Parts: sequence; C-alpha cells; structure tokens
Amino acid sequence: MVGGFIGGIVGAIVLSIIATALYAIFAPQAFGDGQFVFVYFFTVPFGGLLGGAWGTAIEIAKQKPHFAGWLCVGAGGLVAAFLLFWISAQSNFLDRLTAPWCSVPLLGAIITLARGIWLLWNHRRG
Repeated sequence: MVGGFIGGIVGAIVLSIIATALYAIFAPQAFGDGQFVFVYFFTVPFGGLLGGAWGTAIEIAKQKPHFAGWLCVGAGGLVAAFLLFWISAQSNFLDRLTAPWCSVPLLGAIITLARGIWLLWNHRRG
C-alpha cells in the first residue's frame, strides 16, 4: 500500500506545519522556551497515522469502500479517543484542548472519522 506510506509522510508533515503556523500566529512566545520541539511528539505520529489511513482509504475506496470506511473510523476514533483521554487527565482541560498541539491532531481525527462514516454511509446505500 504505497498510498498509505505516502499519506503517512504527508500527514505528519502537514499536521506539523499547521500546528507550527498556528503557534506562530497565536502564541509566538512558545518558540522561545526551547520546549517547542515537544509539539512534534504529538503532530508527527498522529499526522502519520491519520495520513496513512487517508492514503490507504483513498487507494482502496473503489474496490473495498466498506473496509476503507472502517479504517478511517478506526484511525480517527483512536486518535480522538487518545487525545481526549490524555487531556482529560490534566487539570486545565480547556487550555490544552485549544492548544495547537492538541487541537490540530484532534481536528484531523474528527475529519478522518467523518470521512469513514461518509464512506460507510455511502457503501450502505449502494
């Protein structure tokens, strides 16, 4: 599945660029503390997982739309559940939820989940 591999690389890069751009716009002071590299501990693996799911789903959607739908639902649901579980254990839930290191992968997970539901819905209708 070349599409999944390419999608994983593209997803990791794109999610990281979006998070970095949002930090540059809304919180430029975050670049000065030397801890900014830790943002990529969330954006790179989650972007890779979501991008890989998208790439594989795009590649196989014509032959197996049901499998592609469940793949997107699984990947999007896994990332969304992990992020929501992770930040719910913190004391400042809303601050972490709106931070780009969390909100960008969470938005990507919700979009991937919605894509999977859309594929499943269209497959069901024939």
